[in-house]
Amino acid sequence: MKVYINGESVPVELEGEKNASEIITALSDFAAQAVPKQFITKIVINETEYSYADEDQLKSIDLETIENLEIETSDVKGISLLSLQQIKRYLVFLLSLINKNQWDENFEKVMDSISWMKEGIDQIVSIFGEKKNTLISQQTLFLNKYDTLSKFFEEIDEKSLPMSAETQKQYQKVVTEMQDIIKNIAIIIDNSYMVPSKKSIEKDIEEIIKHIEQIIPKLANIPILFQTGEDKEAMDTIQNLTSIIEKSISLFIIFKESFKIHLDKYTIKEVPFDSFFTSITDHLKELLVAIENNDSVMIGDLLEYEFIPNVEEMKNILEKIRNDALVNAN
Repeated sequence: MKVYINGESVPVELEGEKNASEIITALSDFAAQAVPKQFITKIVINETEYSYADEDQLKSIDLETIENLEIETSDVKGISLLSLQQIKRYLVFLLSLINKNQWDENFEKVMDSISWMKEGIDQIVSIFGEKKNTLISQQTLFLNKYDTLSKFFEEIDEKSLPMSAETQKQYQKVVTEMQDIIKNIAIIIDNSYMVPSKKSIEKDIEEIIKHIEQIIPKLANIPILFQTGEDKEAMDTIQNLTSIIEKSISLFIIFKESFKIHLDKYTIKEVPFDSFFTSITDHLKELLVAIENNDSVMIGDLLEYEFIPNVEEMKNILEKIRNDALVNAN
């Protein structure tokens, strides 16, 4: 029997193992001793792929019949990214059902299985979320969308279809937004293992400052866009605002954790960064609710009194940190 782990041939000494399940358990224990700890993600026996969860099937494969055993492993980061890929594929499947707009048995299957997405995101954030406000923020956005989508699939039945074009568009938007959030979470996890250079951080700061300068005059115009039916342009601007906030949060985490910049002397509106970004994330949720309720007064107030001054202050602080801690420190 030849054994390969991540494409590399490895010598294996048997210790009484009699079937595929027992040898794979032994290999799993071996992988768990690596630093960082590894987990089995793929099993191929004699060119046939098997699931690690299917213990009975693996037990039925006698060791003497195995010519080639190929194992792929990954650390917790790899496992998490793999889970996100599975959620992404599942969202593609859900979008196809909404696009089809006709009843079939898959709607009933979705009702029984959709909750695993929420559980997967919760587990990933529990691993990586400590001190990462941007990841927790993405989790909150995802779960809000998940609740909307879950309710849709719980209430849908054969009589409800085909849905109206407006309703179909609404849930298509929910799924595509969830796909974007999954992409953001994957980027955050991927970047959590990287320490960026000062040069790349300076470039990121310049980009955010440029985007802030471009978006501020557009924010004041959002209520008018909604009133005149230019919803797409308004939502595009809000999506850009969300992106700016997320990127800013990521930068402040990098300042603190990677460059060990003492942020005590830098505050936004005399509050710590964690409190500020928690507040602005809450205001973002309020803005989305106001949009759903067509509350133009609340939309205008949030933009005028919360987002515009806060985004301007973010720009000022980014410029100060860039000059004090990066440019002048070189």
